[in-house]
Amino acid sequence: MLETRSPRTEGLAARTPHARWLLLCLVLLGTRAVAGDAPPQASVEAEQPSRIRSADDGWLDISAFLDQSYGFVPVAIPITEPAIGLGAVGAMAFIDKQKDDAAAGFGRPNVTVVGALGTDNGTKGAFAGDMRQWLDDRVKTLAGVMRASVNLDFYGIGRDPVLQEHPKSYNLKTTALVLQGRYRIGDSQAWVGLGYALASTSVSFNGLEEPQVRPAFQSESKVGGLLPTLSFDSRDNMFTPTRGSYLELSAGLSARHWAATATSSA
Repeated sequence: MLETRSPRTEGLAARTPHARWLLLCLVLLGTRAVAGDAPPQASVEAEQPSRIRSADDGWLDISAFLDQSYGFVPVAIPITEPAIGLGAVGAMAFIDKQKDDAAAGFGRPNVTVVGALGTDNGTKGAFAGDMRQWLDDRVKTLAGVMRASVNLDFYGIGRDPVLQEHPKSYNLKTTALVLQGRYRIGDSQAWVGLGYALASTSVSFNGLEEPQVRPAFQSESKVGGLLPTLSFDSRDNMFTPTRGSYLELSAGLSARHWAATATSSA
């Protein structure tokens, strides 16, 4: 079968592949030109202020992160004390947003902290605390509780060659409670407050066959105390203040009777 083509048809067929490539290049160039009019996504993200670095010097600064409503901050602190071994303290701090229009000394955020600790010699503990503002910055409350079991070594009283080489291990168990309330004096930045603290401690030695290693100590102790305070706070920010002052005058009045009364009533 004989196929015939006109000169016009042959020219169009010959130019078709080149036309397709030319059209494809024009489409790509047009797409690039349109994309070039809009800023790249990376550039848009780079213009957003960092929440963990300072805009002034670029150093680590989590003020912007703390300024978010219902934000939280993980905290990790290593423990390298030879007396209790190697370990760490881990905690989570939940922080409400500080009021933007609050005057210096007011509009503080509510803060709640929950954490625990542990070391390789069996020492362990847990703690929790809460600091809160009430009645439009008229009342502040602080509550905290802690319980720990600490393993230590006893090297004797004075210089004891036997215990220096072979110390006796003992356990220290502590439970502590703190409650405090503060009331603002008029419209000033001064606060008057009263708190209560309770500490219960027990000590037990492991393996006391030798009587010479028995020191004169009370195996269990409970102490309670009242904590009156008078403070003045004019800081513009409680985390990273740039101006203002914080002054506090406090006293501790402790007695075993207050601890026994609190324990019996509880």
